[in-house]
Amino acid sequence: MSIPFPSLEFFTRLKQSLADDPAEDAAASEAYFGLIVDDGIFVVELDGHQCSAVAQGGNLLDLDFGLAAPAETWRAVLRSIQANDGGHRLETLLAAGQLELQGENEDGAELARGALPMIQALFDRAKGLDLDLT
Repeated sequence: MSIPFPSLEFFTRLKQSLADDPAEDAAASEAYFGLIVDDGIFVVELDGHQCSAVAQGGNLLDLDFGLAAPAETWRAVLRSIQANDGGHRLETLLAAGQLELQGENEDGAELARGALPMIQALFDRAKGLDLDLT
């Protein structure tokens, strides 16, 4: 059965993948942030080379920052990861304005820049998953 995106199941699978094989190639990161997909939010906590928590729902005011984009942009990221074509990297999309940095934390932009390699490593765990990207 395919894993739907966006869903808590999807983020839980990515979290478990990092637990099984930490992303040692990405810079360690400490961040408590939201991935905003259309009007929904998924809260993720990074702890070093691990993802220590994921949850659905939350309040952007409680987070270090949020990365927001329409569902179709996030799906394009995942399609690119699964095709292994190197396109749709989060840092590039943020610089191009296709991902929006949100939040009230005055250090949010700096925290986001530091966490992007680890967030990308988390998303890269979607390679090989049977995803429902409809």
